[in-house]
Amino acid sequence: MSGNLSANDCTDSHTSDGQRYGIHTSPALPVRTLNMFKLFILSLVVLSGVDCLYEDQVHKFDWRSRYVGHLKDLSLIKSSTDNLWQTHQSVILSTKSQVLTSLYIRNGTIQWRHLLESEIDLFVSTGARDCPLFTINGGGVWLRCWSLDGVIISEKSLSTDFIEEIESSEENFRLFFSLSSDLSQIMVAKFNQKQHSLELYNFDLKSHSLKTSSTPISIGNWFTERTSCAFMSSKYLICVDDRDLVLQYLIVGESKAFNGVPLSSFGLNANTKPKYLRLQTLPHQEEEEKPYFGLDLGGDGFVVLRINQKQIELIKVLAKVSAITLTPVIDTNRLALCSLATKANPIIPEDALESPTLTTGMKIVSFDLETGSEVSALSGQFVLNGHIIIDKFDIIPIIRSDNKYIYKILINTEDSTLIITNFLGRTSWRREEALSRISSAEFMDLPLSELDAKIEQTFTFDGTNILSQFLHRISTQVNQLQTFTANLAKQLVQTFAQRPVRRKVDDNNDEELSDGNTDPAVIKDNDNNEPLVRDKFGLHKVIIALAENGKLFGIDSTTGAVIWSLYEPYLKHELNAKNKLPILVQRTTAHYPFPAQCSVINKNGYIFSFNPITGETIERIKLEVGVTQTMLLSHTDSNYLKPILILDDNLKPIIYPSSAKSLFLTNKDIYFMLISYNSGSLRGLSFADSTDTELNAKQMWSIDLPTPFNSLQVVFKRYGEHVHSQGRVKGDRNVLYKYLNPNLVAIVGESIDSQEKTFVVFYLVDAITGSVIHTTVHKRAKQPIHIVHSENWVIYSFYNEKSRRTEISSVELYEGLYQSNSSAFSSLTRNPLLPSHVEENTFIFPTGIDVMADTVTERGITSKHILIFLPSGGLLELPKAFIDPRRPLKPTPEHMEEGLIPYIPELPIPAEGIINYNKTLTAIRGIQTSPTGLESTCLVFAYGLDLFYTRVTPSKTFDVLKDDFDFILISVVLIALIAFSYATKWLASRKALNASWK
Repeated sequence: MSGNLSANDCTDSHTSDGQRYGIHTSPALPVRTLNMFKLFILSLVVLSGVDCLYEDQVHKFDWRSRYVGHLKDLSLIKSSTDNLWQTHQSVILSTKSQVLTSLYIRNGTIQWRHLLESEIDLFVSTGARDCPLFTINGGGVWLRCWSLDGVIISEKSLSTDFIEEIESSEENFRLFFSLSSDLSQIMVAKFNQKQHSLELYNFDLKSHSLKTSSTPISIGNWFTERTSCAFMSSKYLICVDDRDLVLQYLIVGESKAFNGVPLSSFGLNANTKPKYLRLQTLPHQEEEEKPYFGLDLGGDGFVVLRINQKQIELIKVLAKVSAITLTPVIDTNRLALCSLATKANPIIPEDALESPTLTTGMKIVSFDLETGSEVSALSGQFVLNGHIIIDKFDIIPIIRSDNKYIYKILINTEDSTLIITNFLGRTSWRREEALSRISSAEFMDLPLSELDAKIEQTFTFDGTNILSQFLHRISTQVNQLQTFTANLAKQLVQTFAQRPVRRKVDDNNDEELSDGNTDPAVIKDNDNNEPLVRDKFGLHKVIIALAENGKLFGIDSTTGAVIWSLYEPYLKHELNAKNKLPILVQRTTAHYPFPAQCSVINKNGYIFSFNPITGETIERIKLEVGVTQTMLLSHTDSNYLKPILILDDNLKPIIYPSSAKSLFLTNKDIYFMLISYNSGSLRGLSFADSTDTELNAKQMWSIDLPTPFNSLQVVFKRYGEHVHSQGRVKGDRNVLYKYLNPNLVAIVGESIDSQEKTFVVFYLVDAITGSVIHTTVHKRAKQPIHIVHSENWVIYSFYNEKSRRTEISSVELYEGLYQSNSSAFSSLTRNPLLPSHVEENTFIFPTGIDVMADTVTERGITSKHILIFLPSGGLLELPKAFIDPRRPLKPTPEHMEEGLIPYIPELPIPAEGIINYNKTLTAIRGIQTSPTGLESTCLVFAYGLDLFYTRVTPSKTFDVLKDDFDFILISVVLIALIAFSYATKWLASRKALNASWK
């Protein structure tokens, strides 16, 4: 319809557009109505060209798991009508991952979640109507009131002078906060570790000003970074001197110094010093003037104490107890002290043929704090699956719709598992929150199915005669037919199964809504795990993930379900590039019947080997030396196992397993590069001088980068990456050959010049010879820096401080129009091969970049795409053609023939390029990609606080039939052609017969 439609046009009964399209109008039609009508028509035109995701494609090839992190503090929602708990059926948590969240107790799903700027310093459930939840984070920079629905009611901060003083020397101060019962004042204890002093501040929340402050109080040398302190009811500040085993307490507003109470005065005399002493505040004491608190004796039990009349008195000693808490008893409306003790209890069934199932026995004993009698409703024994080490627990009273109550037990384990169970041991759900802190991930192909395994056995059968081979082939094919029939019947049952039914859930049971839309982060004990077998195109894999706390996971790539998990505390590390522990894949599932094997080695020399498919432990070894660096060798032994070269603290090589030492000596033309992230020095080592008696590492070259780096990133090429084309055809039909140096390493970092201004420097170094291939300097640039290195190109991003924007720089290396060696590349030639053409260009990216990676396919034929995680929560798939440094400013016919896009500095963010569509992701730290059996398809796994998995096809699905392919039409055509051919054959034979009788 014409966009120039007006009121005058509509009044003409013969020529108006309105009459022509059957729209009857009157001369008195308001102009506003016509404008609305035109806007409606324009909207229809625009929406007709919008790309979308069909409903049947949602959750088909992707999944998302949302996590919250390791539990730090817990708050129960209190009813507004009485003192009973949990009418809202949810619990609010603060975690060590800077998250404030609410979880449904019934099914463990997230009701709402907020990622804050820093770790939460104080989290209080006030119960007040105008401020139900109160949090402090950032050392007092953010003081927030929250509603029970996760909405910010108000936001304040402490005085500017106080915050600036803390931020000026943050490493010297430790802060502890306390909120008054009337929500009007905040007490802050500021410990100065350098001067060994304490200052108390009282801030008024209404006026945002400092109300009172105390003179510095000397605290002596007993206060350290490990000292545990806490406020008790805003009147008492208590600390634990773990060196002299003394409780130090201060009466706020009265005492001028700490009062010390030796633990021996309570009758606690231990032969050995506890591993640690830690204070534990106990819940449900908001209005208590004589608060109870606990003291953790380093795993040997707890001591329950109470402040009474400005003195600390002993209430109870609980030996061999894992955790304690306070819980309201609904019948008496009093508090009960609950203790939980654990004991490893492997259960071995009499007829079991497999390894014993590891379980943990739980025993909860509760006492009434006033009478001291045992509370039977809060006591019991049960068994949970797995080896569980308790970090903390709580007992949650829940009011049901029939006015009866039940108790749920929330358990947080040392390996960051959150469990909801009851006193009968029936687990409602579990959440593996360690998955929110993944540091390394790898894809692993699944093993062969039973059908394929029998085929492999047929080829390797060593029969003595032909008859035995024939019988073996017949039996194998019968088994294949049985397996095929069973799988076909199973697929038919799944295809015609009933649709998910959404039934109403009663409060009297613990079942959740069954609608087929479950959260992969929530694990049920009754989950049915299907056998994991390899599919035809390698799309179904296992994701091996290593968490920060040392827990290993096997994740099903199709559903996101956790297949297995292993907790190894010795593998605990920090989440940064310097301390990252890679997962070394020594053997894949391609070498049947040998099982797959992976290993993880930490800096202390602890080696852990495991089966990545089943999670079974293969070997644990503790070296007597520390580890500087590790490298997976490319050669395999007779069992198809790749050895690991370990360099210890003294730069002495160690081979794991030791049986592969002879293989290493046979192929000892191996070079090693060491990087010092602090000084920026590079060293190249060779092992050519190693003998049977001693393995030696000889330094071949060294480079000291000219400037000290604040941050340094070193990126090698992907191991085993396939390059399909060795050159690039230009518009004039000449070939521009790529500089494919497999030993090239990209180094990029931030430094400061003589004028105290930051800049980013980029190096390309040959790791074998130490030759610097290329160098680029970006002035007035700084972090964050992200880099991708593949084939003959490097793409890295940085922040341009002068222009205040994120920029992406692209570098491509070429040998020129002639190739030096088409068969193999060697860095040890007499005349070092250097790239003759270096194409480099910089582009403007419209938003920030958190993570960057590239796609990978099996043969490298498919076009490369760059995966970029945006701060807005989107995962962008950007074609590399947009970041091609050869994009011309003024295209010529040759450029157009080559298919180069004209150069425009600004890079686009197309909406159709967001591969996670409306599934917003949070705090992604890494992206892992993997090829499949289909050359067109690449698997993508993004990990962080959320996990996301999907498939991408950079060059579309050129090797797969489309979803809308008309199978019925092609089947009818084929059947018709076959019938026509037989009919034609019959007619031809009849014609020939009739002709012979003539």
